[in-house]
Amino acid sequence: MTHKLYNELSWLWPFWEAPEDYADYCNHVVYLISEHSQIPVRTILNIGSGGGKNVFNLKSQFEVTGIDLSPNMNALAKELNPNCEFLEGDMRDFSLNRTFDAILMDDGISHLTSRSDLTSAFEIAYQHLRPGGVMVVGPDNTTETFIQNRTVIHTLDQQNKTRQPRCRLH
Repeated sequence: MTHKLYNELSWLWPFWEAPEDYADYCNHVVYLISEHSQIPVRTILNIGSGGGKNVFNLKSQFEVTGIDLSPNMNALAKELNPNCEFLEGDMRDFSLNRTFDAILMDDGISHLTSRSDLTSAFEIAYQHLRPGGVMVVGPDNTTETFIQNRTVIHTLDQQNKTRQPRCRLH
């Protein structure tokens, strides 16, 4: 079913949430990058960039490149962010022959369910990370938070730096 959401049902993605709804999360990502990078960050590789909503929020501060397995999601991302580069590739096995100051892997990492897939994704990401750079990984579902057939959308409470439930989809 997940593959349908990113392929034949991808046309629904723009209706899911507005790009601006990702701003709080992206501000948190920027904070983590600024706190932990040992080099100035100008370029970011967004691995599993989906429909480009994180890129929409990050592109004002960084040069962002997205990579995603779904050509349909890449098309949506390019439409939303025409001045950014989006490439097709599997987060477990791609090569761009260049490095980035920072890497963001968020929701897409949740689709990897084996140790070997996770290892491959982290090794590939590391190969694309400039020395001194930083990688931010933020899965949307973990063993502790996953409930079958339920999606909870969170917002980041900037004052307390905690994620608060905003709405539940069943």
